[in-house]
Amino acid sequence: MTATNDLFEGELSEAGVKDAVVAICSVLYVRGIREVSVGGLMRLLGIDEELADEHDDEFIILDEEFEKVLLQ
Repeated sequence: MTATNDLFEGELSEAGVKDAVVAICSVLYVRGIREVSVGGLMRLLGIDEELADEHDDEFIILDEEFEKVLLQ
């Protein structure tokens, strides 16, 4: 399992995608979920299943830094 706190690197740098990721993660954060599967998130964003499969072992960690993003 690979974990990251950086939500906005690589392909997630586009503004619209970034907004969608923050919105999805915000709902999960409020519900108490602190680890988000990157592959699962990619599927929610409509990314091809085969590409998403490659990221199923990666997770975004929703911690205090994410909370700061929400408060901006």
